[in-house]
Parts: sequence; structure tokens; C-alpha cells
Amino acid sequence: MTWQWIPLGILLFFVILFLLPISIRIAYLNEVALWVGLPGLYLPILPKKKKKINLRRFSAEKYRKLREKDRIAREAKKQKDLEKKRKKKAASALKKQEKAKKLPPEEPTDEPSVISLIMPVVGSVLNTFAGRLRVKVVRMDITVGGSDAAQIGMMYGIISQGAAYLMELIAQKTKFSRAYKTMIQVNADFLLAKTRADVQFIFRLRLWDLVVTAVKFLIGFIKEKTKQTPENTTASTKTPVKEVAK
Repeated sequence: MTWQWIPLGILLFFVILFLLPISIRIAYLNEVALWVGLPGLYLPILPKKKKKINLRRFSAEKYRKLREKDRIAREAKKQKDLEKKRKKKAASALKKQEKAKKLPPEEPTDEPSVISLIMPVVGSVLNTFAGRLRVKVVRMDITVGGSDAAQIGMMYGIISQGAAYLMELIAQKTKFSRAYKTMIQVNADFLLAKTRADVQFIFRLRLWDLVVTAVKFLIGFIKEKTKQTPENTTASTKTPVKEVAK
């Protein structure tokens, strides 16, 4: 009679496995970071870790050559930095001379906003698992700072508008509920030298949803490949023959 419980046990195991919650955590402190895994056990995806050199794989001669190569690279970088500083100093002196003649037009800032840095990662996750994600945590605590009051005001408007757009996108693409932890606060501080941001998003989906998304992606990939029929490929590879005028 015990053998009859084996298929039921296997079925129960897969049901529990497919119901496991998978968490996707996106955060921004000093840079954009992405983790995927079970709650409390995350696997880092972004930023990518830098490869470390294992000295055990190198002999003394190879290590000496590596150090020499690193020294040459550092000297070249030092010369490049000195040349860059010299050009910058010359350009600054020329700019001062031009400024004495006339006031230059105000240049827009090239500093990217926090929303523009985190938006591609959040948008990619939302578009990939549209309709299958549940929102657990949304936190955007951003204080805009800078050296120029006009720049701070402009950046404050950009970040406020971007945060509102991001919340609308999350509400459309996920099973969003106000009952979850949500904190959105965007302020401007004219005494702050640099923008300070604490941004975090935690989305959750079942392992079954992850499997279904992977299967749909595979089916779409196969359909895209099968669109290129042999007739189309042969027709495209044929080169037209030019008629020779008699």
C-alpha cells in the first residue's frame, strides 16, 4: 500500500516547489543593484563582481611580468591624467578670457538623475514578468542637492515627475496594493552638496510564474526563428543577373 503514496508524494513535492516565493530586489544607494532569490537568501546579479587575480596560478616570472605590465599601465595613466589636467587648465584659462569679454550661456547639467539610473532595471523586470509580480516594498527617499539653486530646482522637477511615472508603471504592471510598505518622499535641500537617495523595490512571484515566463520566451524565440523559411532565405541569397546589352 505504501507504493500508492509515492506518486502523491511526488505531486505534493512539485506543488510545494512551484509555490515557492521568488523575490526580486532592486536598490540604489551609491549605484544600482539587483538581487534574485528566496526571501533572506539573495543572489547578486548587479553590479557584476570584478574578477580577482589568483596569484597561485602564476609563477614568479609571470608575476614579475604582470607587475611590470601593471607599472607601465599606471605610468601611462599618470601621463594621460597629467595631459588631461594640462588641457583642462588651458581650457579654463581660455574660458576665463572669454568670460571677461561676454557672459557665456547657461549650460544644462549632465548629471543623470537617480530615477533615470534605476528606471531601465525596474522597467525590464516589470515588462518581463508583467501581471505576475506582487509588490512587497516600494521606498523612494530622495533628497535633491547640488551647487546651483536653479540646477536643484530643475533636478527636483525631473525626479518628482520620474517617481510619479514609475509608480504608475508599477501599478499597471503588477498586482499592487497600498497595504504593502510604501514610502515615497522627494525633497530639495539647497544646503546639500550632492543628491542623497535611498531607493528600494522588492517584487515577489511564484516559481511557477518564473517557469511559465521562461516557456513563453522559449516559444516566442522558436517562432521568431521559424519565420525565416528556406524559400525566403534562398530567395534573398540569389543575386540578380544583369543582362548584357548587345
